[in-house]
Amino acid sequence: MGWVSGQQLKPAGKYLLGILKSEGSVPFSRFYNQDTDYVSLAEEVAAYADDDKNAIDEEHVHILIEFAAYQLENTGAVAFTKLDARLIDDEEDYQITLTEKGRAMLEEEKQFHYRDMDL
Repeated sequence: MGWVSGQQLKPAGKYLLGILKSEGSVPFSRFYNQDTDYVSLAEEVAAYADDDKNAIDEEHVHILIEFAAYQLENTGAVAFTKLDARLIDDEEDYQITLTEKGRAMLEEEKQFHYRDMDL
């Protein structure tokens, strides 16, 4: 198998939280569909990186966003709602919504801590 470091998830999480702060919610399919420009998405996520801005791989950027979203859900900062739509891999799409707890954490500028993950 492999692993993903919490440091790799941090820019993806910051990117997602920026969208949620302004829009409130977003379907995951926004980051993972047949029309997604993964090179541009990787560049947008990399803008949030503290160090190596080239470390975001466009082939896996949607996975980093998904993993960050799951960790944010575990903290109560976001909530998921299943949607009727399907993703390009035929999995269920889902809405990611910023919770009141998540909004409060952003307003207080609290840092989210992303954990390393074994895959």
